[in-house]
Amino acid sequence: MNWNNWNPFLRYPVVSLLATAAISIPLILQMGGFQVTSETRALLEGDQRNLSSYEKVKEILADVEVLALSMECEEVFSPAGIDAVRRVSEAFTHQEGVRDVKSLTHSSKPVRRGFTFAMVPLIPPGSVTPEGLAELKTFCLGHPLIRDVMVAGDSRHTVITVTYDRDLENPAQQRALNSEIESILGPFLLEGLRFERVAVPLIEHEIRSTLRRDISRFLPAAALILTSILWVAFRSWRILLLVLANQAVVVALLPGLIQISGYSLSVFTLLIFPLLTGIHLTLLIHLFTSLQRMASPGTSPMTVIERALTEVFKPCLFAALTTGIGMLSLALSDVRQVREFGVLGTLGIVLIFTVTFGPGLAVLQILLTRGTLLGFPSPTPRLTSSPPDLPPTGTRFPRVLTRFATERRGLVLALAGILVVASCIGIGRIRTDIRAVEFLSPESPTRKAVEEFDRVYGGINVVQIELDTGAPNGVNSLPFLRYVQSVQEYASAKREVSGVYSYAQLLSMINQIWEGGKPGALKLPDNVWLINLFVVALKTQDFPFLTALADPELRTAHLVVRTPDMPSRQYLELVNDVLKFAQDNKPSNVSVSAAEGVHSILEADQRILRSQRESVFTTLLVVGAVLSVLWRSPLLACLTLVTNALPVALVIALAGFLDVPLNSITLMVAAITLGIAVDDSIHFITHWRGCRAAGSSNEEALLESFRIKARPIISTSAILILLLTVFWLSSFPPVVHFGILSATAFVGALVGTLFLLPSLLAWRRNT
Repeated sequence: MNWNNWNPFLRYPVVSLLATAAISIPLILQMGGFQVTSETRALLEGDQRNLSSYEKVKEILADVEVLALSMECEEVFSPAGIDAVRRVSEAFTHQEGVRDVKSLTHSSKPVRRGFTFAMVPLIPPGSVTPEGLAELKTFCLGHPLIRDVMVAGDSRHTVITVTYDRDLENPAQQRALNSEIESILGPFLLEGLRFERVAVPLIEHEIRSTLRRDISRFLPAAALILTSILWVAFRSWRILLLVLANQAVVVALLPGLIQISGYSLSVFTLLIFPLLTGIHLTLLIHLFTSLQRMASPGTSPMTVIERALTEVFKPCLFAALTTGIGMLSLALSDVRQVREFGVLGTLGIVLIFTVTFGPGLAVLQILLTRGTLLGFPSPTPRLTSSPPDLPPTGTRFPRVLTRFATERRGLVLALAGILVVASCIGIGRIRTDIRAVEFLSPESPTRKAVEEFDRVYGGINVVQIELDTGAPNGVNSLPFLRYVQSVQEYASAKREVSGVYSYAQLLSMINQIWEGGKPGALKLPDNVWLINLFVVALKTQDFPFLTALADPELRTAHLVVRTPDMPSRQYLELVNDVLKFAQDNKPSNVSVSAAEGVHSILEADQRILRSQRESVFTTLLVVGAVLSVLWRSPLLACLTLVTNALPVALVIALAGFLDVPLNSITLMVAAITLGIAVDDSIHFITHWRGCRAAGSSNEEALLESFRIKARPIISTSAILILLLTVFWLSSFPPVVHFGILSATAFVGALVGTLFLLPSLLAWRRNT
């Protein structure tokens, strides 16, 4: 092929570079508005239990933000404890933009006033006697809407909530809020009080700060690894600079490409940048190692480039295509984050290939023509000199690999069979239980706070069961209320349940107040007149729990079941058991549903499993078809897929053995690594087929393929492995798991390409 006629970047290098620069300017200008979203919803995307709770809270709160503060002291119901609660609460009332503060000292309770109710302070102002504190403790720890809601059962932890009516959307505002809260809590920390806090603006500020810290650690480590491997691969600082410049162009254009495509990056999809960096380097290493080998004194630059392109362009094209297939298979996922990652990865692959074999070749030709790439005189330009720049490729290592493939193939195939069995066992142990808290580091302040709220206050899992009467005001029917009460009692008896809240319970508590707290008064009223009176009083006082336990028309009652965090399978069994009891005992006109909550949890796990299966099988089928066309040999395509699917399957099994959860990040490992891993096999088999077509024996073809391709294959694999291993520095466990699992898969793929694939080729001597 005459590449000079075919590629305009080689035929008109200067003009094509100027045109490329003109087209690229709008993309580069987009970098000014490029940012990574730290929206809390992105963190909860896979955890349907917590996402559902988050969305309900956001719907109720509308345009306000709430800070939930857990305060720990020696004893809440002591003079010092109550005084601390009051002083902390009062300190927050003076903070800018605070609409309301709720705590034991800043809350009210209903009391009877004749034929109506009035709201009085839960704790009267001033000092409280020891007897009053004991009575207050008994009341609070026995009240179902106060215990584990405002104060923990251990009486050492209490909750203070602060409602803000101010704009807290942008990073500067969130950073300011965090500083203000730290300033307010500082003096109390010195007193020995301890606080855990949760608020959406604080979570987003933490994610952003953590991400910034991770990047500051990641970039130097990645830069050191890349430059070291590239130097070993090329032994030329001029080529090293040219490769890095090629990479810089892609990094500069990629944010603009993401912006104009309408996508944004989250803390997790951000890892597309280092992944694409590694993929880009694999193309560049194959291209430049070929250019180095083709160069010789007196050879024209265009001849060198044409020879190199003849050798590497086709396998690089198909390697990029298979990698893109792996990425694009993720775009079929039901999980939004995975789908966006797949689309962005595919766009990145197209950009990488275009830059490498477009403007990159134009720059290369200009530098070679001027004899400036490595400083050689113009008449005899070449890419490399004889030693010491680049030592000639030895034959000992290729001969060892060839001998092993031909003489030890039985051992290799036996080991592969053992690994297949191990993979099947491990894959069966994969855990698809997704919890948002596992997306954060164990040292994360937000994770610590959430775990404390779960451990101390009875749990963070909440499901709402809807009991629909079918008629407005139907929830006030006495038979229906007794039915709701029976379902609540059944759910409360479950060992795993930490709390159950219902409309019937609310009316029972109001009845207790109406009767002056007499023993046995915590029960449903005996007549409809009292029920209607209580409802009017609740609406008049705008009682906060009313809207949570019934709809505005009082047609549907909500039974809210609260549990500690637990595996989704156990959680679903519990909820379904309560649902069955409610369904079996319901009045004829009542319908029971928790479809939204239960369905979303089931669908979350099913989406993860479905996305994993579909992405892997799509990648296998499409890559197999592409390779069959490339080599006109389905058998070679199958050998390639087997070689690379085995280490990927083994890594998924490893995740099962190590209890690494399959979530919206780690589920991408299989499709991505499979799409990338086959690249080295493509280069190896393409060269092997060329040697066989030229008349070489199978063993000679293997030896020549190892001699030419071993160094770039090892170099590209080393870059991917070490670059992904750097993800160990991340503060986000799913990113760490993604990096470690992917790096392990590429180690397996390298071993497979150097040992298993040649053994399979040697086994089929007439292939």
